[in-house]
Amino acid sequence: MLHLLIAVVIFGAHDAAAALRVDLPAKWDMLHRLRGWSALGRTVSQMLVRHPGTILLSDDREDMAVLMYYVRPHPFDALKWNGEGGIHDEFDLTAQPSRYIGRDFLLVTHTPNNIARILSRFDKVDRPPDDIVIPLDRKTARRYEVYWLHGFKGYR
Repeated sequence: MLHLLIAVVIFGAHDAAAALRVDLPAKWDMLHRLRGWSALGRTVSQMLVRHPGTILLSDDREDMAVLMYYVRPHPFDALKWNGEGGIHDEFDLTAQPSRYIGRDFLLVTHTPNNIARILSRFDKVDRPPDDIVIPLDRKTARRYEVYWLHGFKGYR
């Protein structure tokens, strides 16, 4: 019983503090790495529904895993960018980017400064990018840029 009480206190402290309008440091929130992902997935799901046939693309392994879990319907044909080649993670093992030549993509990135190479591999990029901001508490948020990319040319 004591273990259950401790678990409730540890894992519920963030929500209890938020209800009292008290900000706890993220390091005290045992679930801080899990917060906001479902909201990101719902937002990206809505964007993909408005553009049927668009393929989900991410430039980050962790983001790709989270999006594949939370986006509905599941984007089984999603692609994680690997323009440098080689196998770096599980997504690179099964990716077949050549089958996507000419297709349109929705790129979700939290590192927009590093995507010039990605954007150059498409015929057209809709500008400006859409912003997704998922508040985690009153001071922190997950920030993403979303690019609509048309006409994939392949990695090279």
